Amino acid sequence: MQLRILCAALLVFGVSTATAQEPPDDQGSSSSQSAENAEQEDVDRVSLAATLVRDGHYGRAQTVLAKVDTKAEETDRALYHTLQGIIALREKAYQTAVDELEEAIHQGQTKNQIFVHLAQAYYGLRNWEMVTLSVRNAEEAAHDVPDMFLMKARAHQKLDEQAMAWRALAEGRELFPDNRAFLREQIFLLVDLKLYQMAMGLGTTYLESGDATEEDYIAVADAFRKAGESKKAQMLLEEARLTFPDSSEVLVHLAHAYISGGHPGIGGTLMQVAAEYDPKYIRESAELFRRAGRYDRALYMNSRVSDQTEKFQQRVAILVEKKEYERVAALKPRLARLGLLENPKIRYAMAYAHFQTRDWDQAETLLKQIDDPDLYESAVELRRAIDSCRDDPTRC
Repeated sequence: MQLRILCAALLVFGVSTATAQEPPDDQGSSSSQSAENAEQEDVDRVSLAATLVRDGHYGRAQTVLAKVDTKAEETDRALYHTLQGIIALREKAYQTAVDELEEAIHQGQTKNQIFVHLAQAYYGLRNWEMVTLSVRNAEEAAHDVPDMFLMKARAHQKLDEQAMAWRALAEGRELFPDNRAFLREQIFLLVDLKLYQMAMGLGTTYLESGDATEEDYIAVADAFRKAGESKKAQMLLEEARLTFPDSSEVLVHLAHAYISGGHPGIGGTLMQVAAEYDPKYIRESAELFRRAGRYDRALYMNSRVSDQTEKFQQRVAILVEKKEYERVAALKPRLARLGLLENPKIRYAMAYAHFQTRDWDQAETLLKQIDDPDLYESAVELRRAIDSCRDDPTRC
């Protein structure tokens, strides 16, 4: 976005650019050679810097500007600081860009395009109020740059001015009807506002118009899911899966669509596939298999979790649900080394496992060390069960 705004701004300031990519300095273009010759002939260095910026030689332009005597009467200080601001934007030195552009205005820069630059710099600084102010000050200059409306809308969103954000997007959509970004941003805004039915309507229109990205599919599908239309979300994301077969994000969102539809097992399988692209989904896959009662698959995925603390905390939960209490009890030394027995829930699960294996002394010892109020009643009930078993072992 910033580079497109930069190119448009260069045209307005008379510093035209034919390409958004910086050509290598060693290409020796004719314009660069003439610029160097001009420098040797001691011509106006500010104009020379403008020529270099035009050709994409920002570093060399900066070198030339460094030699400019800004106190000289003939120096075009407004253009000098404008060029410095443009170069700073190119380098993402946003505060420097603001300082230079403000100085350009102070030195007499009158073109509204200067405020387009300022909006871009303030956007980089995340100074949302100044973004909106700069866009407003840019007046008609901003109307030539669609990204200005997108920046303005996002700034208003950050300021919780959702109506103003919608207005900026609607205005941009009207001025640039072929620019799909405005409709896309409107969908995202509606989702943020939890207006899922409206988002679904716009989303369907958007996707039918073609050229949708995976992020577009995900945003519209999430609108369907949050509106309670899990099956529609699933269908949409299955289509996205065919279109973007290597996208782990599509798989993850498809998994959540199936989870919302009451199918954690399918979600676990999808997360397992996503984990092949990104290991961070391994644990979540195991958790979904546990919720689906597919314990063997849950244990397999759990065995692949790299974080030992997370691995064994999850393994205890899986084994308890699987009622393999001997295996839970056997984990006690490992859990102690990892410090997990300090977790009252793990300690209680271990006490319960010892109770089930008729090791009542160990169970009672563990229970005595639990002081979590949320587990108090459960611990009392388990102690009663232990006492009952001791009184009459045939009951247990």
